[in-house]
Amino acid sequence: MKKILYFLLAAFVFGSFGITSVKAAMNSNAKLQQIFPVSRISILPINDLEELLKTATELYRQKKYDEALEICKKASEMNPTDFRPHAVAGYIYMAQWKLKSASDSFAKAISLKPDNKRLYIIKAKADERRGAKEEAMATARKALEIDPTFGEAFEVIGDLLRYDEKRRDEAIAAYRSAIKANSLLFSAYESLAETLQTAKDEKGAEEIFRKAMELDPKKCPDGFR
Repeated sequence: MKKILYFLLAAFVFGSFGITSVKAAMNSNAKLQQIFPVSRISILPINDLEELLKTATELYRQKKYDEALEICKKASEMNPTDFRPHAVAGYIYMAQWKLKSASDSFAKAISLKPDNKRLYIIKAKADERRGAKEEAMATARKALEIDPTFGEAFEVIGDLLRYDEKRRDEAIAAYRSAIKANSLLFSAYESLAETLQTAKDEKGAEEIFRKAMELDPKKCPDGFR
């Protein structure tokens, strides 16, 4: 989980890679390693915002969370209108399972960059994990206001509803919308198949399985193998 968060964090800070999902972020390992070398970073006086953000991200990777947060604070003071220090801090809090602090940091990032749809999704995930499902749902729907075809927002909505038997049909519809919006969102295929199985729709689950395998057998979730 923390490895995934690291790649997504890096994607937020340096959003020039066209990274569009957790799996894509994971597959960008080699490219990101060129920017964030594994060698230890020396904490020296830094007066450049980009270098501060790189340093905070590398400290996060090294699990030096307190130091990373201090760097985020300095970066935010350097440029109070930049959303990225708050987004980085949010990931750091998530890695520590300080989910309310993570949500608050992502909310601050959103206030500075309200058109960034991905900020809403990661905030929604933090809210879901801390049990604030209504807030998570509202945040995911905000992402859809920005982009009505944002597959990952539909997926989050499905995740929030799938265990509520009374709203299971809504969850299934949300996962189908996620797949329609992004046919390569394989995690949505897996969640949809599992939800259909829970609803005793084995035929529907098998159909989703076949569709995912036809698209790319190598990228299918482990649950499909």
